[in-house]
Amino acid sequence: MKGLTMKLAVTFLTIAVGALLSFASPPRFAPSPAPLRLTLSKVRVAASPQLPVDHYLVTVENVSSKTVQGYSLGSTCNCRGEGTHRRYPDGINFSNPSPSRQVLKPGESRTEVISAQGIAIPKLKVWVDLVHFTDGTNWGPNQSGTEGYVRALD
Repeated sequence: MKGLTMKLAVTFLTIAVGALLSFASPPRFAPSPAPLRLTLSKVRVAASPQLPVDHYLVTVENVSSKTVQGYSLGSTCNCRGEGTHRRYPDGINFSNPSPSRQVLKPGESRTEVISAQGIAIPKLKVWVDLVHFTDGTNWGPNQSGTEGYVRALD
């Protein structure tokens, strides 16, 4: 019985020390901050014959030290988005500006139009899905599977 108590005590102590160390040291594989900063405008662009659903404006700013060659943005929607080769999960859509509008030098920004698809601020969320840099490197999860499209200027 004494041996079992000692083994339990050592096991508990090992777990406790491991837990404390995990809080004390930063994670090894922390994701790098997004190279693009997105600012969603609260200004709604009402639907019209040219734009059949409401839209919002989002400012895309390159906050990295590299030139961006292409990017893809994700957003929430009341829809089931569809890409070139696959359907996206319910409630998520991805968009890319035309290739000629994707290049952003460090510090540059551009305003894009994001389809609201039945969602109003504050429920509308927009995020960076993929960034392709002119040096050939990428950043982001690329859930949209659009790497080939954002590299169209290669």
